[in-house]
Amino acid sequence: MNALAAARPVVLEFEDGHWVDGALVQLLEHVLALAGARPLLLVISRPGPASGRALSRAPGGLRRLLVAPLAEQEAGRILDELVSGHDIVSERLRAACTRAEGNPYFLYELARLITEQTGMADLPDTVRAVVTLRVDRLPAELRSAAVLGRTFDSELLERLDGCHPLSEALGQLAATQLIERAGPDRYRFAYALTREAVYEGIPLAERHRLHKQAAGTLADVHGAVSSLPAIAYHLAQAQDWDAAASAFVAAGEQAARIASDDEALQMYRAAIAAHERLADDRWTPLERSRIDRQIADALERLGRHEEASRQIAGALTRLGVRLPQNSAAVKRAMLRELLPRLLRPPALPPPGAPLDESELEIDRELHVHGTIAYFEDFDVVALDALLLTHRAARANDLEGIAVGSWSVALLFTALGREQLAMGYVSRALQAARDLASATEA
Repeated sequence: MNALAAARPVVLEFEDGHWVDGALVQLLEHVLALAGARPLLLVISRPGPASGRALSRAPGGLRRLLVAPLAEQEAGRILDELVSGHDIVSERLRAACTRAEGNPYFLYELARLITEQTGMADLPDTVRAVVTLRVDRLPAELRSAAVLGRTFDSELLERLDGCHPLSEALGQLAATQLIERAGPDRYRFAYALTREAVYEGIPLAERHRLHKQAAGTLADVHGAVSSLPAIAYHLAQAQDWDAAASAFVAAGEQAARIASDDEALQMYRAAIAAHERLADDRWTPLERSRIDRQIADALERLGRHEEASRQIAGALTRLGVRLPQNSAAVKRAMLRELLPRLLRPPALPPPGAPLDESELEIDRELHVHGTIAYFEDFDVVALDALLLTHRAARANDLEGIAVGSWSVALLFTALGREQLAMGYVSRALQAARDLASATEA
């Protein structure tokens, strides 16, 4: 974008800004930063809270233009052009202009309506009502497209509910301008409001059935891994809360692996919300604590350290670990853990020693807790490293031993105990080698 705007003026449109969140907010903020130095016109239609916050943080010097309603004369001229070729009485045209109140989209939909349904006595009062009247005549299988989202594949639509080939029907529908082509075998509703009106016209039980079927169809056509967020969304809309919670967790883990932390947070929190809709708690304390740790990880990478610290403390509490809350208590706990370590590092576990999943999770959470505190409180970092080293040795956790021992080595180096530090470095390296051998085996 920077290179493009350096070469020539650029117009960039964010359509349906009320849906903007997560990564799109970050993109919007990046573009706004560029706009201060490049010839860039940014257009946002239907801005919402998230896009509004991004705009409020825009650098100074940018000029913000709010689009005013059309003047009556402008609206009349546009309406005349829209109905050109149709015999519409002037009173009906004036009524349409008055009803639209300068809203170009409302005016456009009214123009389409009065040319398609010439015998209608009264004009609808709202944009949604106009759109609803226009889509009420759609074939039932085409209404199912609204379940797939604003943009949809014709192949998915045909497989949904066993519809017959629809390419000809979709082409005819595109001629009405309710939908438009978005690529080979892809279509989209021309406006988000059009899709919403179609969707709300589907009976609730039928929506649930179609969403459940859409989740299975997506997995069959595109593969479950590449469609996890969409599959999770459809399962949630179908109110299959147990399956939705599992899919949202998997989607969050997938997003975290590619450092899409905003999306990961969104998926993890959607998983919790879906799980809370169940009649009973299906997650063990270990499973819920793991999700809390994943949320804390994402928050920490986003620089939201206070939230991350609260989240990881809650995760540890779920597994029965309560860390000291004030500076004096942290120092006392650190000394209790430090004194035994002054002699020598704990021994490494024998090969093939049994592992406890809860203890492994606690070790991971202690490491995250120390990472979050790294630039804030050295005593907390030291305590977490000492606890991790001790607990990992008891739990036969080679990864925790390697991470904890390395951190304790740094602690002893800072204290001037180089010989002891080298002992912990050797132990960390040996634990890492043993872990690699066990993994290869």
